[in-house]
Amino acid sequence: MHPGPSTRNSACGRRRRRLIAACGVCLSLAAFSAAPAAAYFAGASGSATASATVGVLPATTVTATAGAGMVALTWTPVVAPAGAIVTYYVTRAGGTVGGSCPSSAAGATAATSCTDSGLTRGTYSYTVTAIWQSWTSTSAAAPVTVSSGPLTHFVVAAPGSATAGAAFSVTLTGEDAAGNTVVAFTGSQAIAFSGPSTSPNGTSPTYPASVSFSGGVGTASVTLYDAQSTTLTATQGSVIGASSSISVAAGANHQIVASAASPQVAGTAFNVTLTAQDAWGNTSGTLSGTKSLSFSGPASSPNGSAPVYPATASFSAGHATASVTLKDAQTTTLTVTDTTDSFAGVASAAIVVGPASASTFGVGTPTGPTAGVAFTETITALDAYGNTATGYSGSKTVSFSGPSSSLGGTAPAYPASVSFTSGVGGPSITLYDAQATTLTATQGTITGASGSFTVAANSAASLAFTTQPAGVTAGALFTTQPVVTAKDAYGNVATGYAKTVTLSIKSGTGPTGAVLSGCTSSLAGGVTTFSGCAVSLSGTGYQLNASDGTLTATSAPWDD
Repeated sequence: MHPGPSTRNSACGRRRRRLIAACGVCLSLAAFSAAPAAAYFAGASGSATASATVGVLPATTVTATAGAGMVALTWTPVVAPAGAIVTYYVTRAGGTVGGSCPSSAAGATAATSCTDSGLTRGTYSYTVTAIWQSWTSTSAAAPVTVSSGPLTHFVVAAPGSATAGAAFSVTLTGEDAAGNTVVAFTGSQAIAFSGPSTSPNGTSPTYPASVSFSGGVGTASVTLYDAQSTTLTATQGSVIGASSSISVAAGANHQIVASAASPQVAGTAFNVTLTAQDAWGNTSGTLSGTKSLSFSGPASSPNGSAPVYPATASFSAGHATASVTLKDAQTTTLTVTDTTDSFAGVASAAIVVGPASASTFGVGTPTGPTAGVAFTETITALDAYGNTATGYSGSKTVSFSGPSSSLGGTAPAYPASVSFTSGVGGPSITLYDAQATTLTATQGTITGASGSFTVAANSAASLAFTTQPAGVTAGALFTTQPVVTAKDAYGNVATGYAKTVTLSIKSGTGPTGAVLSGCTSSLAGGVTTFSGCAVSLSGTGYQLNASDGTLTATSAPWDD
């Protein structure tokens, strides 16, 4: 049985409706499957865009910042499904990136920044490609202009002339190898300066510890102190630059410097050169005219002879000459002040002043010599100003005078010659007379005397009746009381000898049975004078013995 038309039409309608439903389901599934990819594109930001295609990551946004010979790149991170790690590499149009930037898929890293270096001046364009498994996305190009290559040197601009001690400005410009200003060189930079020398008095140039740069240009304040023709070099690491020649002139006159040859001789005039300088020791060459001067430094000589200085000096082109005579043998310095202009003086280098030739002797005054005991005398050859004449040396025939012979007739003992070393001799001398005296030494026209000194007696060697007894009357005092004196070996009174002396009648003299009384007395200053000495019997031919227990003496005979 065959269905009728109505039945067939009904079946066809049902099949058509089922097909349409199935197609709708397929379209819905397709739309659902595509939704995740569309969602990743919707999340991209920045300059990169991409089509919503299954298997393609959203693009990153790149920021490029130019520096000196380099570009700093940063980009936004791309989110992969399930938070998986995305890696990146960088492409530079027309070349291969360098520095820290990955340049290919094989070298891709997860970093989201890098620096491309080694660039010269120009415009560059960068893209960043993101990779996750087989999915990739590339950012939009990020153009950037590099104004210069890396800093390679400084251009140092300084004035052609300057004055010592006066600050001036120096302009420093950082440039690349092509001479482009490195505008990225900014901020406070530590710069080392060199070239100019220190001043004659040791003052070093003054440089700033750092220089502030803006747009690659900085200004430094510099002060130089040495009058010179020089250049100024600025250095930071391997970056260096030097200025053209700078002519530094001396500052204003400030001081007078004295200089003279050395050695000189006491009493002989010599020339001192006076030079006007600025405060840093540079010669200005501008002082002229007659100036009043004040000198100081050298001492007067040992005998009080003062140096001889001029009152004025005539300057020309900053220099003058003064004739000076020093009298003291010394090592000294000389300071000269310009009192007209109130310019201070700077001491000269050491001037060694030697003595003149010998003209007199300085004879030392002996201290406490003793009769008969040798002592060493000091004789010094002196020049006319009292300086030791150090050139007076060798064996010299010197005659001595002054001290007398002793009471016993012993003459002073002097050497036949005296050996001098550097102007000083030390002869051995023996005097015998206990006396107050002076000693004179003479060699040709050279002579000199000591101060007064006293020769002490030696120790007592004998007793002597220096006043003989006389005038004996039985039982009465001697009309002339004896005096007994202790003497040294040279007849000098032994003033330090103090003993008790007792008198007795010499055996075999005077009448038999005569007895002395009151004949004991003590020595004082080496002398004793008896005052109560008497004898019991009158008679003739008396002699007395004197004894202190050690020394003895016998008087001359006398009658009553």
